[in-house]
Amino acid sequence: CAASRASAVDNIQVKHGGTVRLHNMKSIEKADGTLVVISRSSALAIADDQGREREWYKLPYGAVLSVKHGDAVEAGVVVAKWDPHTHPIIAEAGGTAKFVNMDQGITVRTQTDELTGLSTMEVIDSKERPAAGKDIRPAIQLIDEKGEEVQLPGGGTAIFFLPANALVTMANGARIELGDVVARIPQESSKTRDITGGLPRVADLFEARRPKESSILAEISGMVSFGKETKGKKRLVITPKDGDAYEV
Repeated sequence: CAASRASAVDNIQVKHGGTVRLHNMKSIEKADGTLVVISRSSALAIADDQGREREWYKLPYGAVLSVKHGDAVEAGVVVAKWDPHTHPIIAEAGGTAKFVNMDQGITVRTQTDELTGLSTMEVIDSKERPAAGKDIRPAIQLIDEKGEEVQLPGGGTAIFFLPANALVTMANGARIELGDVVARIPQESSKTRDITGGLPRVADLFEARRPKESSILAEISGMVSFGKETKGKKRLVITPKDGDAYEV
């Protein structure tokens, strides 16, 4: 069906020749010259000789671009690729991977592909962990050649906390380069959105049911930080310039 086909799109192939324009672009340039998108509001457009944008595409977080702003491209060229089935965690600095709280059978489990022989480490949901691992947060930290913590360009320590079901294919002590994928988070399988699937939604609206994936809007303006984790869920704290902090 059309919905399932759309969910499997994994690249951008331009339909017309023209000039590449990148909008709201925040990216990391890898050693091979490709760009890795680290924003959720970036877009790519193709402009013609008159400067009119004939094509416009939203770029997903983690997309790898083989072109830069101002490059000339021909019709049919693939300018971006990504994995449509996972959300990547991108390294915004380079260093050596140091596993933190990644204990087999407690916070993670390892699965080996019978065909390829490759091993993948999966973070266990806190609900499925033994009592000893309920409140532990597994993470991958980057350290330099001196064994000290790597700092991110914008400030803060380069440590990546891993949510439930996150997949890690690297080994402890592996070298991570700028723009590499540290871990991948599987997306929920796409569901067909046809008239049958729409009927329960209509019922939800009439019966005023609480949606499964409801959102929370910030009630105040301020600085965002993470509070204490409870039952495997992060608490978000918004601290205004004046007044009391607001916890979500």
